[in-house]
Amino acid sequence: MKLPKNKSKPKSNISDYSILLYGREKIGKTTLCSQFPNSLFLMCEPGGKSLSIYQIPIHSWKDMIEAIKLLESDTRFDTIVVDTADIAFKYCEERVCEKLAISHPSEEEWGKGWGAVKDEFTRVMSRIQKLGKGVIFTSHSEEKEIRKTSGQSSDRTQPTLSKQGRRVLEPMVDLWAYYTYTPDGSRSLVVEGSANISAGSRIKGRFVGISSIDMGSSEEDAYRNLITAFNSGSVAEKIVGKKKVKIIRR
Repeated sequence: MKLPKNKSKPKSNISDYSILLYGREKIGKTTLCSQFPNSLFLMCEPGGKSLSIYQIPIHSWKDMIEAIKLLESDTRFDTIVVDTADIAFKYCEERVCEKLAISHPSEEEWGKGWGAVKDEFTRVMSRIQKLGKGVIFTSHSEEKEIRKTSGQSSDRTQPTLSKQGRRVLEPMVDLWAYYTYTPDGSRSLVVEGSANISAGSRIKGRFVGISSIDMGSSEEDAYRNLITAFNSGSVAEKIVGKKKVKIIRR
């Protein structure tokens, strides 16, 4: 180990980042992911039957770990899609309960069961993040009633991934985005959250001035528009007189 001599450079390709993509069933999450170059799907549910994609069926937590072991020596694939994170978390929970000889994590005192599930899910999802590839976790969406300390309540759209799973993935990913329909029936990807929608990005200098993206009428349109929005904040250098001035393309 050595101390760095130079600062790291921000990644310029969206495929280098990790994404939590959630939304309505059948809206096109899997087909959008299939547009990412050299993508491999870890299919925890049968959603890719009609697609020509590289995929590994995942039927258990053991399958997930075996797939990750294969990927740790892989140079073919650039993006790994865990479809869906909901089922992956369920497999994790089942495996931990089997190890602890219990039927549900709540059976362990002092929250030890849930703690063991969280630790195992974090450990394995971190291994995926360390592969040096882009990672996309998919989930469905739901509206959840949120009660405030004032006693008032409001609906919030969020992933169907369990609360424990979200607590692991949301801090881990670089972008969490909500795929939805607009009132006129078109599709939109929300990348900036609000009080009623869970979404957001920590990718500095990207999606500048953009809260949602029109996803067009096909998966090709959706991917193209996503890349255009991602590049909306890319920094360029422009010669002004004798000085180099950085400008932001909008």
